[in-house]
Amino acid sequence: MRKNLLGSLLLAAGLMLGQVAHAQEAATDEVIMSAAEFQKEQAAVVSIDLATRSVVLAMQNGRLLEFNQIDAGVTALNQLKVGDLVNVAGSQAIVLALQKGGAGVRSVVETSGRDVTANGVGTVITRTVRNDIVRVDLKKGEALVRNVPGEFITISVPNKELLARAADGDQLLVITRVKAVVWGQ
Repeated sequence: MRKNLLGSLLLAAGLMLGQVAHAQEAATDEVIMSAAEFQKEQAAVVSIDLATRSVVLAMQNGRLLEFNQIDAGVTALNQLKVGDLVNVAGSQAIVLALQKGGAGVRSVVETSGRDVTANGVGTVITRTVRNDIVRVDLKKGEALVRNVPGEFITISVPNKELLARAADGDQLLVITRVKAVVWGQ
């Protein structure tokens, strides 16, 4: 199966987009590519439960976002009312990294966390997919990668200098991150 580099990697990862702030994960790895997208829009407060510190927001596209057990440090929650408009900012990004060695440990690891400030709350989801590099063919400009389900994917890599740094037994990491932060007016 032949695909372009980015298309193959996104497919192999079963992509959910994420944010580029993956320095800790990729610090010892060689970053091959990174991309990020940022968005901001307003949402209407649909419901608030101060007892459980939960809020439901309606995005402009009709999608509902629910935030539960909001940290007590988020003082803006106490001032919100149903119908208020709040700002929602989000970011999505991906980092592709070459990790020397480690073949045979294909995996998908998802983590989630919270982003809390005095006037807002957010959630962060990070996903790291470890794929094995099975074969590198410099002459053809291709790498054969085995993804987590065990499928083999041939990836065309036009940058031969980059391809020359990869070897059989290395891993291709696909690190994605999604972040959404909500704050009052």
